[in-house]
Amino acid sequence: VSAFPRSVRMGFVEQLINGTSVSERWMPEFVFDNKHLVAATTGPRNAQAGNGSNNSSSGSGAGARRQFQQQHVAAGAAAKPIFLQLTEFLRVTPDEHLRCRLGDVAWKAKFSSAAFKGAEGLPGPFRQSLSLICASLLSARADFGAVSGGAGVGGSGDGAHGGGGQLMAKNEYDFDRCALLIPCPNHTHQTGLHRNSMIVNPALLPPDFVASSSRSPWRWRSVGERMEQFFRFGQLLGIMVRTKGLLTIDLHELFWRQLTAGGVAIATTTTKSRGQRTAEQADVVHLSHEEQQRVFYSFDFTAWSNLRFKDPSSGEDFSEEQFEQYYSSLRLETTASHSLRQIRLPGYSRNARVSYAERHDYARVAMQARLTESGPQMHAVLRGLHTIVPKRTLRLFRWHELEMWVCGNSTLDLRALKKQTVYSPAKFTAKSKVVRNFWRVLESFSEEEKSKYLQFSWARSRLPPVYDAEDKSWRMKVNILESGTKTDRMLPTAETCFFNVNL
Repeated sequence: VSAFPRSVRMGFVEQLINGTSVSERWMPEFVFDNKHLVAATTGPRNAQAGNGSNNSSSGSGAGARRQFQQQHVAAGAAAKPIFLQLTEFLRVTPDEHLRCRLGDVAWKAKFSSAAFKGAEGLPGPFRQSLSLICASLLSARADFGAVSGGAGVGGSGDGAHGGGGQLMAKNEYDFDRCALLIPCPNHTHQTGLHRNSMIVNPALLPPDFVASSSRSPWRWRSVGERMEQFFRFGQLLGIMVRTKGLLTIDLHELFWRQLTAGGVAIATTTTKSRGQRTAEQADVVHLSHEEQQRVFYSFDFTAWSNLRFKDPSSGEDFSEEQFEQYYSSLRLETTASHSLRQIRLPGYSRNARVSYAERHDYARVAMQARLTESGPQMHAVLRGLHTIVPKRTLRLFRWHELEMWVCGNSTLDLRALKKQTVYSPAKFTAKSKVVRNFWRVLESFSEEEKSKYLQFSWARSRLPPVYDAEDKSWRMKVNILESGTKTDRMLPTAETCFFNVNL
């Protein structure tokens, strides 16, 4: 499949998605309770975006995450994350009603609070609901969760029922260990690459503190409840593929490789064995040993460095005496990211000590165990994804193409946006003074401000990918009001359903 040009494969994707859609489906209506987000989405910072849009801009990325976290602190434990509300809606919605045609809207979104209650149309509110869902999934990077008198997020604090537990200030690298998606170890340690990447939470059992504390909005009681959340997250990904709604979350490369492979297991390949895969190897992520190392250190550089058994200053292998000195407590098992659970290594006795002679074999097995540490969770994600999008459709993508299809580009490419922009009335062109002023202002924006502009004008914070110059799947229309050329008293307005900006 990879031998076909991208344009051909994307054409097959469109045919498969439309061919498996339900032509006369009933469109579900989801009413999201976003009362706890009112202050964050209607505050002074967002009021500056404009006063004519049906949908207020809630921001995205770091801005939306900060607003979401701050409001969660004020709202307390009673606030349920928007994604968990979506989970309840999907539980009672038949899968076939979510299998829409490419680019259609999956559900009719409504909001119970005043922040978005006046939102009209289908695409605008739908994309706004996706933005809120992504913000809630990003809330793992939380500035809250530690409880006074306890052991914090990972321990067993007194909590709400312990008599006077209070939220404690935490540093920027702390996170909610109950969330579905958590920052990768490189973010916490501030080492290595891809420090902004999120990974699937490998924890299988609820942390101890959940039993006595309601501080975490992601609290969960059983493995079954947890796996359902990942199953619904997989369905959300399938909906993103069908609707071309953008998931504004930076997920690690390994996640996308597992989605396109349709499986979690890692198979070591060589140059000669590439392209010679059997049917039994179809659902396996094929990586060479060098690629496995690169993927591993791209999300946990510290663990990768420790498994090299080399002197960090000289780069030379440790001698047997040095190994005994530094690794005397090393056992034939490993721990998942952030020590969220112990991982048994196949073929080794538990708690047996690693000898100097078997250190490299241990490193190889431990690295593969870490690469598949979220196996049960990823299997649940894949099951949910395949209820919305056929597995054969995903195999038409390379992993980075699927990431771009679902997430878009994290930075706004103004050149691509200009190519997709039309102007009205027809007498205005890219050379008109008001149009040149418009683009000059956008070019002066920071990346966060550009993201907020997209949220204001299209209810999304990223642009979908543009595969060729003839891509007509979306466009931005700039309507220039005649009175707007004569006075500066009018603020821009937007119609988020159609990506129309009125100047």
